[in-house]
Amino acid sequence: MKNDMDEWNAFGPGMKVDRHTAEWGMASALAGGVLVIAAPVQLLFNLHYWRDGLAWQNPGELPIYQVGSSIVLLSIFVLIGFGVFAGFRGLGSSRARQQPAALPLVGLFICATAAIMWIGLTVMLAAIWGAFGP
Repeated sequence: MKNDMDEWNAFGPGMKVDRHTAEWGMASALAGGVLVIAAPVQLLFNLHYWRDGLAWQNPGELPIYQVGSSIVLLSIFVLIGFGVFAGFRGLGSSRARQQPAALPLVGLFICATAAIMWIGLTVMLAAIWGAFGP
């Protein structure tokens, strides 16, 4: 017995379910949400590194830490940028398809929060390294 129902057309002809806005909004919310949750972990690492790490590291190891941390932080900001892109894409989709824009808007707010948190953590790590002078 063959099932002729299509999941995109489950309500009958002309009643397709379009999830385009919700999917872009969820991508934005997840990208920012993961980083918002990860920010306190990074804060604890920064505080531990400031208290104990600088005394234990060799002076020649600092450039290695700086390069590695810069690559990780760059990838974090790329992920925030993708979240912002997905949020605006979801807002455009909601306008074009006359759907609610709540999920993409929440994703943008979460990404903005993540950006503020990670900018602060980046400045904190640079201050620990002495990038702003003695």
